[in-house]
Amino acid sequence: MKLKKLKPNYIYKLPIRLTLVTGVLFAVTTALYVLVTASTPKAIGPLGVTMFFILVFVAIITTLTLVKMIITRSMRVSIEGLVGLALIPTIILALGTLRQLTILDVALIVVFAGLINFYVRRATLKPGAN
Repeated sequence: MKLKKLKPNYIYKLPIRLTLVTGVLFAVTTALYVLVTASTPKAIGPLGVTMFFILVFVAIITTLTLVKMIITRSMRVSIEGLVGLALIPTIILALGTLRQLTILDVALIVVFAGLINFYVRRATLKPGAN
């Protein structure tokens, strides 16, 4: 009796970086869900609230990385430019929860994120690639 050779499952053909980014995104969203549903801001204190915003930032940056991997079909994604994009909604959410958010704050955050993005892209250029 001869055994047939089984074809590998499709999930095993996924690149390791894509699997890693997806796993990080799943873990962070699970932690956010548990943090939001299990307690209140008063119960977790300032450290817990800070952890919430760090988790939001990580969730946004991993989502942007995953989207960029899918759109460019490249597993090599630099996250320097994505950091500025992930900071915008995180800071706006933080100011909104403190009831300190105005339209001027939003404009300043967008301008500063644009400047940071410009600086990071300019600093990461290779010499002679101008």
